[in-house]
Amino acid sequence: MSTFDGQGRPIQIYKVGATTDSPFERARQLSASTSSPTPFHVVHHCATFDVNDSETRAHEMLAAYRVNDGREFFAAPLLEIIKVMDTFEELGPETD
Repeated sequence: MSTFDGQGRPIQIYKVGATTDSPFERARQLSASTSSPTPFHVVHHCATFDVNDSETRAHEMLAAYRVNDGREFFAAPLLEIIKVMDTFEELGPETD
């Protein structure tokens, strides 16, 4: 899972998403899009047991900060995002 900073926006927002590639390669891919006026930079990343499940759960935990329901952008304090992401770092399957 990775967090990217797309600088140059009126409010500080972060993209929190899953990738199976290098987060730095993913930032390069995101930055190449014509829909992004500024490059993305990796500000945090962590390895997780199940990246898709971790992404879904992280998005749920950050829901109050979500900028657009259809996108992976959050206007949360960076330290809050890091705290959420780190709860999933290298965790095994969730057990209830």
